[in-house]
Amino acid sequence: MIDRSHQQKGYGKAALKEIIKTISEKPDGNEILICYQDANQAARNLYASLGFIEQDISSDGKVTALLEMNSVVP
Repeated sequence: MIDRSHQQKGYGKAALKEIIKTISEKPDGNEILICYQDANQAARNLYASLGFIEQDISSDGKVTALLEMNSVVP
């Protein structure tokens, strides 16, 4: 989502916070389920820092993580 030359500057986290805010404002926006590769430690750290909880790791290395909106602190 963020060009490599602009990574590590907080843009991705800021963008995800806005996405989470937009989804949480929807009547049925009570959770977000995402997926990333187990080897992608940067993604794991980013999502965990925003409150996503890992749910499962598949045999092919895909991690699913869930953010429940009632756990989001504004």
